[in-house]
Amino acid sequence: MPAGGKRMAVAMAGCCLAFGQMAWKFEVASVKPAGGDARGPSSTIDPGLVSFRNTNLKNLLMRAYVLRNYQIQGPGWIDAERYDVVAKVPEGAPLDQVPAMLRDLLAARFQLVTRRETKQEDVFVLTVGKNGPKLTKSQTEMRPGPDSAPNLLANEIDFNAGRLSVPGVTVAHFANTLAGLVGHPVVDETGIEGVFDISLNVQMSEFSAMRAGAAADGMQASEPTNTLAAAIKELGLNLGTKKAPVEHLVVESAVKVPVGN
Repeated sequence: MPAGGKRMAVAMAGCCLAFGQMAWKFEVASVKPAGGDARGPSSTIDPGLVSFRNTNLKNLLMRAYVLRNYQIQGPGWIDAERYDVVAKVPEGAPLDQVPAMLRDLLAARFQLVTRRETKQEDVFVLTVGKNGPKLTKSQTEMRPGPDSAPNLLANEIDFNAGRLSVPGVTVAHFANTLAGLVGHPVVDETGIEGVFDISLNVQMSEFSAMRAGAAADGMQASEPTNTLAAAIKELGLNLGTKKAPVEHLVVESAVKVPVGN
């Protein structure tokens, strides 16, 4: 094959042309049941490799569809069964295409049938307090990642001695960080723009109790704990509740043992 033809073949190996846009696909991928050992779940996403170890299908769907745990419904085993996923990212593929590639991979290997639905539910809502926000402007830029859409956090969070620190985030990202911690939607209605270093004087146990309560109540939001509400108020913000549409991904059918390996 002429050199030019070979270069073109390599360029097209990980992608195809669809409706005038590049549709990237993993070059090779392995999706297998985890060995059942005591490892905790872990993940790595970099320009060359995507790896999820000892993780469940719900977590994989969260990453693929850029959703939260509470937005995914399906049979109980999607929480219980554990899998190892390793996939090679084609050279030149943007990291923001990883979720789409992961969606295609999961659909093929788990024979997924899903549907989207939106429900009116109680949600938490962040608003500005009557005396205005008291937020610290950040010198840190947000670190974009392959799943850094507004409802997932790109930067790190840190708990230390009863203090939650979330550096270099917008208020919208902070709201969705709270959503992940309390296991329930948190809507940003502050209208605040900019990037901030945000800290809360709150114990991790507060979030654990709220997650447990949300699960027990079928994901119906209750009033925030007094401690969390007070910590939010120290930022010049309020945390309340309201009705709002919440999108869900429903798994109608899937196979437990991945195919195609």
